[in-house]
Amino acid sequence: MSLFKAMTLEVTGVGDFKRAIVTSGGVGLTDIDMRTMRSKKIDNLYFAGEMIDLDGPTGGFNLQVCWSTGYLAGVSAAAAR
Repeated sequence: MSLFKAMTLEVTGVGDFKRAIVTSGGVGLTDIDMRTMRSKKIDNLYFAGEMIDLDGPTGGFNLQVCWSTGYLAGVSAAAAR
């Protein structure tokens, strides 16, 4: 975790509007148990929303993915305790 907190990034420019509303990348679907949103590689690690490698139009689609996967990850993590 300290690696990410200490990482320095330099902004070199901005994109146009089309690029501003798209996210890409994230944790691959093959690395996630989609029934629980749990990592297949690291115990007790759950993923939700834009951390997951899903691409789609902004607005309702990505909001629903965030809500649904967040709920499922939270319920699953609580049940695993």
